[in-house]
Amino acid sequence: MPQACASELQQHCAEVQPGEGRIRACVEEHFVEFSEACQRALVSNVAVVKVCKPDVQRTCSGVEPGGGRIQACMKDHFAEYSEPCKRAIITAKFDNR
Repeated sequence: MPQACASELQQHCAEVQPGEGRIRACVEEHFVEFSEACQRALVSNVAVVKVCKPDVQRTCSGVEPGGGRIQACMKDHFAEYSEPCKRAIITAKFDNR
């Protein structure tokens, strides 16, 4: 789990019992409430890029790569992404607890 997200996970999902994707569901539910740093950490994983490629092409096609611009675009469009993409983003950093 990225350092940027540890305290926020505790803040938003402390009462959630790990297992069966409950932590992932909590993070998905509260994604917009996480800090910019945590959101960027969640969307910048190679596995995420592979699973989310169609979503990113649809929502961020006009964004020039580099400087974190694609990750910022992904963060802004998180709610529009497919369930597999959302799961990949969250699972990549929270290990599907």
